Order: sequence, then C-alpha cells, then structure tokens
Amino acid sequence: MSKPTITEADFTAAIEKAVADKGADYVYNPDFTRECTYTEDGEPSCIVGTALINLGFEATPDWDDPIQRDVVLEDTTADTILPYFFDIPQNVVTAARKAQRVQDEGGTWGVALSEYKQAVSA
Repeated sequence: MSKPTITEADFTAAIEKAVADKGADYVYNPDFTRECTYTEDGEPSCIVGTALINLGFEATPDWDDPIQRDVVLEDTTADTILPYFFDIPQNVVTAARKAQRVQDEGGTWGVALSEYKQAVSA
C-alpha cells in the first residue's frame, strides 16, 4: 500500500498555519498534566497533528495508539509516526520532531516553529 506524500513546502505551510491559527504565544500543555496527542476527540491537538489536519488528512487515533496499528511502533514521536504513515523527507521528520520537543517541554508554538524552520533548512 502506498503512503500519501508530504513535501517540505506543504508541511512547512501547514505548520505555519497551525501557529498562525493558535498564535505564536500558544502553549500546548502549560502545566504538563496530560500526554501529548496528535488528535483529541477527532480534532487536531498537538502542533504536528494540527499540521497534518491542515494538510487535509483525516484525524485518526492510529497516530496516537500503537495498539490500533497493524504493527506496534517504538513510540509516537514525529520521527516514528511521520515516516510510518507518510512518504515525507527526512529533514521534515527531523524538524517536526524538534518542534514537537519544544512543544512537549512547555515552549510556545512560535518557538517550536522557529526550531522547525532552523532544522528543516539545516
């Protein structure tokens, strides 16, 4: 089965839209009381999940729950999930993981986007 293709330009536009919609000062989990998820109740949740929804992909619990997949993946970080579900350049995967890490450590989505852009162009 072929995977949908995501280009660097498309993912970059989608993550920029995520930040523009929420605001650069948005903090995903300011009190660290919940685990990061790509989707929640069928809606985008984290920065990477929001970018994927912005690209037109349907929210799926498979991104978050390794038990629902046909194989059990090591973890649910962007560097595992993105290449499993999509044909996507490695530099985008690495950059998305850096943005995700900033978000998960309580940083703003504006800082996460900045880290993404630095990493994607490295």
